[in-house]
Amino acid sequence: MERFEVVLAKDGMQAEIAACPGPPPSKAELSEALRIAGIVHGIDATAINRLCLPGVDTRTIVARGTAALTGKDEQLRPESWHSKLPGKATPAGMIDYHERQYLHPIRRSETLGSIEASTVGTAGMDVRGRVLPGIDGQPLRLRLGDGAVRKGNAIIAQRDGVALVNEELIDVVPLYTHASSVGYASGNLHSAGSLLIEGDVDEGFLAEADGDIAVTGTVQGELRAKGSVLVKQGILGKQAVHAGADLTCHHATNANLRAGGNLVVADHVAQCRIQAKSVLILDGRAMVRGGQVGARDRILVGSAGAVAGTPTLLAVGQLFDERAELARRDASAQRESRMSKRAADRGRASKSNRRAVKATDHALAEKIRLKRLQRELLRKATIEITSNCYSGVTIEFGRHHLEVDRDLHAVTFRFDLETDTIQQSAP
Repeated sequence: MERFEVVLAKDGMQAEIAACPGPPPSKAELSEALRIAGIVHGIDATAINRLCLPGVDTRTIVARGTAALTGKDEQLRPESWHSKLPGKATPAGMIDYHERQYLHPIRRSETLGSIEASTVGTAGMDVRGRVLPGIDGQPLRLRLGDGAVRKGNAIIAQRDGVALVNEELIDVVPLYTHASSVGYASGNLHSAGSLLIEGDVDEGFLAEADGDIAVTGTVQGELRAKGSVLVKQGILGKQAVHAGADLTCHHATNANLRAGGNLVVADHVAQCRIQAKSVLILDGRAMVRGGQVGARDRILVGSAGAVAGTPTLLAVGQLFDERAELARRDASAQRESRMSKRAADRGRASKSNRRAVKATDHALAEKIRLKRLQRELLRKATIEITSNCYSGVTIEFGRHHLEVDRDLHAVTFRFDLETDTIQQSAP
């Protein structure tokens, strides 16, 4: 081995000089050795000078290449969803463990997220002066589903539903399948689309959707859907189940059920409070025992009440929403009347009087409209019991009611507008 030699790394990114014991080389000798080896880039003048000093007999790095830099890939910055939380802080400073942001409802045209642009790569050079090309950042690797579209650097929802983001896909799904029960592990579920829950809804928890909800298990919590609700098993407990359209379940006990359409029960209901357009309970035991069953148009059940005389109310011709609106108008009229009286006491009654009169007129007009609608509903409404109607059952048509004081079998109740009485007959 000579007094020193140039050692080049395999990747060309580093050059060393290995010096042997003996007199140190001169700067000119080292420069010439580097020239012969083709080293032209990244030369470390300080290292060269140090090798010229006596006593240096080790390998010394004298040149380093400049690495090429890879550009930054496009990155998604989500705007409408977050990581699942252990719970949600309440205004009182407590933690609500029922709200964990497990799902992230999103509506059509809302922004799912923004894309941070990629950057270009920067070229490098090895110690021999060869250019190393930089690598530009890659486009977003996530695939867009049918429910999402890219517009510029934004990802926009194409439909209502739940935001779905994983390592491969960005989408908005109109039907989200929750493959377990709704409880502390998930917290409450909220969707701008529909929900399929493959399990139970535990007591104290809520699942709500702007579309439909289907539950394969039992519901002891609360359901709210603007569409229909289907519960394969039972609905138990006093938390409410509301459906904007139809509500179907196998059975219900001590439940508050409300449906904008038909309520269909496959077996029985006990001690429930029910409001629906029509109530149909004809399969299985087909039984209503205790509680209050209210319908707008029709009640059709197998049996009502119990041998023990359990109080049970069956009511049709009910104007649930309309009477709530009338109560609101009455309250408004009373409020305006009180304000008018206070204004009169101060000598400024004119404007307040006009508002009070207008509110009173609106309330009166609503009462007249409801009276006409009530008569029309009573003309068509029916309560039909195909098997036993036990003593203790109360039949109600609008504001008129009939106490059943003896057991009946296979009976239909209708309202006679001419006599303003409830009539019963064989179906």
